[in-house]
Amino acid sequence: MKWINWIFKPVSKAIFGVLSVYSSGILCSALVAELPVEKGNIKWTEMINKNSFYIIVAILVLSIPYNAYAAKVEINFRQKINTKFLSKFLEDKGLVTLADEVSDAIKNNDISKLTNLLDMKELITKNLEAK
Repeated sequence: MKWINWIFKPVSKAIFGVLSVYSSGILCSALVAELPVEKGNIKWTEMINKNSFYIIVAILVLSIPYNAYAAKVEINFRQKINTKFLSKFLEDKGLVTLADEVSDAIKNNDISKLTNLLDMKELITKNLEAK
């Protein structure tokens, strides 16, 4: 399963992206070059008889689930990083910073900000107590 992790790394995604764009561009050019021309008109109906058409469709069909899964992997990775960062931040200085923000909201008579901050404090303390 290590190769699956490699496939979705940023460098691999960039390489696959460039290769798919480059190869589909070449194939589209080849497809247009293969189409017959009669009296100055291209016979587009002949496109489905060409191998390059099916290779282009295959690249398209394969790239959709790849990119969707790659996005899912990246979102999961970012959520893990954000959760770790938030936990570390809260343990280090989160409640102090939150207290400063609450103090500023009270001074500025900002009720909506104060309500949001107090809701956040409740979530933070619940998460810290759960640990």
